[in-house]
Parts: sequence; C-alpha cells; structure tokens
Amino acid sequence: MKILVKYPSRERREQFLNVLHLMDEKASDKNNINYLVTLDSDDSTMANIEDDINVNNVTVIYGESDSKIHACNRDMEEIGGWDIVILVSDDMVPQIEGWDEVLRATMEKHFPDTDGALWFNDGYQPRTCTLTVFGKKYYDRFGWLYHPDYHSLFCDNEQTEVGLGLGKLQYFETVLFKHEHFANNSQVKRDSLYDRNEALFNIDKQTYEHRKAEGFPV
Repeated sequence: MKILVKYPSRERREQFLNVLHLMDEKASDKNNINYLVTLDSDDSTMANIEDDINVNNVTVIYGESDSKIHACNRDMEEIGGWDIVILVSDDMVPQIEGWDEVLRATMEKHFPDTDGALWFNDGYQPRTCTLTVFGKKYYDRFGWLYHPDYHSLFCDNEQTEVGLGLGKLQYFETVLFKHEHFANNSQVKRDSLYDRNEALFNIDKQTYEHRKAEGFPV
C-alpha cells in the first residue's frame, strides 16, 4: 500500500524539519511514501524550506489557508495513487522504526478495502483520536480529513465519534507518534501559534455541539 503523509505547518521551521527527517529515518519502504507539505505564502519563517529538506518524494505547496483545519484539508488533490493518508504535525513525533509498515499491515488486516480509519494511542490519552489515519475509500466518503466547519479545535472529537459510530475506526494501544503538545508535556513551550489556535476554543466548541446535535451531517 502506498502512503501519503499530509504535513501542514506554520512558524515552526526547526520542529517541522526535525519531524520530517525523523519520519524518513524511521521509515522502512521509502519508495512507497509521498509527503505533501502545505505551507502558507505569508509565512516568511518557512520560506524556501525545500533548501533544508533532505527527503525524497516531497511535494511542497505554498498557498493561502483560512485556518489550521483548512491547511489540513488543502491541496489533497495534488497527489494521487495513494491507499493510506496520515495527517501529521510538527508536534507529532514518530516513535517506532518502520512506522509505515505498521500502517500498511494494520490497514491490510482490518480494512483491506481501505474503507476504514486507524486510531493509534498518542502517548498521552486513549479518549480521542488525535492522529488521523484514513484508508482511501474512507477518505472518499467525506472528501476531507477534518470537517471544514472547524477552525482548530474539536475536529478530533467529531472525527472520533463519527468513525466509531460507523464502525470504521479501530483503536490500538501502539504509540506510533507521540503528541508533544504543551497540554500533554510541560516541557513543551507554549508559543504564539498555540495561543492563536487555543483562542478559537469557544467558537469550535459551539460548532461541535451544533453539529453533534444535528448528527454530524456530511
């Protein structure tokens, strides 16, 4: 199975590069992995990032993002031919050698037709899926990784509840990527980007509650 790594980032050049290079180092079948990097044209901190990337099969696209969730969903039409998509971020740190083979083997075992999603523990909590792993057929049900009504938060809550409700989300204790978010790890510095995203809490909470009351319509 071919894997697409969707990787949006902003204002964290060093963190972005560290995670990207670590993913590549720990991957087993690098020829069957494509990285789709989504950056913002107005973010000077990430300009000319290609000069610092030492990984093959990376496509970098600069554009305009209305929100963090828009950046997550953006540009997916640019890369085809994949079977599994994993949405990573610069605070999701790979933990396991051969993480890509774990994804392939797990998807093939539980959802061989790719109509399903995998939920790996993020190293801190088993309540909500924070690492998006969709099979291609499951992605095509929706056409997005997170519902586009969200700006930053509560999208994981909806995604988890929808997947479980459909019987298409399978949980695993294995920690493939550790979510090194400031809320999980006191050693992680809370920066201005975190602050801007967290400021959307009430707006996204209202969206979540409204959509949940409506049955999470597509």
